[in-house]
This record gives sequence, C-alpha cells and structure tokens, in this order.
Amino acid sequence: FQSIAGVGTSGQVLTSNGAGVLPTFQTAGAGASDWVKITSSTASSSATISFTGLSSTYIAYKVMISNLLPATNAVEFFLRTSTNGGSTYDNAAGNYVFALQGTAASTVGGRNTSATEIQLIDSTIFGTLANTGNEESSWEITLFNPSSATEFKKVHWMGMNSPSTSCGFITGTGARQSDTAVDAIQFLMSSGNISTGLFTLYGIKA
Repeated sequence: FQSIAGVGTSGQVLTSNGAGVLPTFQTAGAGASDWVKITSSTASSSATISFTGLSSTYIAYKVMISNLLPATNAVEFFLRTSTNGGSTYDNAAGNYVFALQGTAASTVGGRNTSATEIQLIDSTIFGTLANTGNEESSWEITLFNPSSATEFKKVHWMGMNSPSTSCGFITGTGARQSDTAVDAIQFLMSSGNISTGLFTLYGIKA
C-alpha cells in the first residue's frame, strides 16, 4: 500500500500518471486536450477588440463573446486577421471567403469572392445587430491551426440573440485565403463602435 504525499492547492485536481505510477495534483485544465483560458477583453465603446500573440502553442483558438451590443443600430459584425502581430489587419478585396445560414434564410448564403472581412453576420442572410438594450448577442468563434504555413486559415462560428419577441441564431464558416501564418485577430462592427461585450480567448494545445 502506497499513500499519496501532500495535498493539492486551489485550482488543482488529482491526475493519473498512468498504470503503476502514483497520481499527482496538477493545475486543472492543463491537459493536452483541454481548452485553456488565455485572456479576456471587455468592450466599452471600443472601435475594435483584438487578440495578438497567436502561436503554434495552440492548434486552435476559441473566442467566447457575451453581452455584445453595437453602439450603432442595424450593423454587421466582422472578423479580420493579421500576419504581422496586429500592426495591420488584412482588409483587401479577395482576402476572405465565408458562408453562413441563419433563421432569416432557408438556404445557405455567403460570399466567395472579393470579401474584405469575414462577415459573422450578414444583413442579406440573417439581418443585423440592434443597439437596443436586451438585444445583446452571444457568440462562439473557433479559429483552426492559425500557425500553419500550408493551409488557408479556417473559422467556424455560432451566434444567437434573443430580442423581446423572438429568438434567432446564425452559424457559418469562413477562411483567410492565404497559407501565411496568422498571429492576431480583430473584431469590429461594419459601422460605429462596440458598445459592450466580454471577449474571452481560449486555446487548445497541440
């Protein structure tokens, strides 16, 4: 009979080290297949929200957004990428492609040419975001393998809002049309600032 020496500290869990080896206390969420919280940013009349420092440490990044409200009524919500640490963000025609579907459309729509950003919400398919209180939206956005030098940078997202008399959702996929490594992402509205929103970045290790 062997006893376990010591006890864990706050935020640790008892973790198996394999057959015949004593388990040890390790930081929760430190496993190779777990999402790790990296950082968060709160919008407050912000022109953009950006995350820099994306690297090969993580094979995918996820951004969870809650309480998102634009300052301007009836706007779209955009994502752009950077290959130079956020000094500039790609916004030339043809940089991106995207396809999305929402409760306002019975078929999938999108843009396969000349996109200057990934449009997470598009007025012709889903509608737009309102700047009215209680119409905040929530989002889950995943960027896959941004450090790869051999594939386009793929994005998948889901979004929902719940106005006073209805509930809507949108889901979509998109890509940055380049195999250059992406090391920063940026969120912005088609017009005006981001009034409120909590943006939290997670990574999953290779």
